[in-house]
Amino acid sequence: MTLSSEDSACRCPAWYQQNAGLMLHAARRYAGTDAEDVVSECVLSLLRQSVKLDQMNAEEQARYIVIAVRHAAVSWLRRRRREIPLSRTDPQEPSAPDHAQPENHLELSEQLQLLRQALGALPEKERLALQMKTVEGLTDREIAKLTGLSAVSVRQYVARARKKLKAQLGFNRRNDL
Repeated sequence: MTLSSEDSACRCPAWYQQNAGLMLHAARRYAGTDAEDVVSECVLSLLRQSVKLDQMNAEEQARYIVIAVRHAAVSWLRRRRREIPLSRTDPQEPSAPDHAQPENHLELSEQLQLLRQALGALPEKERLALQMKTVEGLTDREIAKLTGLSAVSVRQYVARARKKLKAQLGFNRRNDL
């Protein structure tokens, strides 16, 4: 049986055809060499939401898709980390970092608690901007699009948040945080 050119044509949704390159680029940013697998998984997830995506304009679709790719990449990487445990006898396994030593565990948990308190004390816009920038790895422009702020405002919020955290946590050097 042979397929006609009409049968072999891509029957992908319009949102996929318009954003395929963006999806692959975002997946490479988060998942590296596993990007194509992440995109495949993400597309399957987004197909279930196709009606919702079709109701969005192109800019909203792009934002939604990038966030979906990021979530799919995080899930993918978490699964991979659980699937490939290093054995204790592996000669190439790096030694445990200092924070994994039992004597340093209490100090680390105290520092983590102080950081949580300091983050909780920040105004919401500053905390969200800092989180999107440092934890999620978004650019100022991406944060601006998602929050409705200007990129300049995002930079100001991030700088204020870092300054307040440094002051509250007692960091003196410029690159500590």
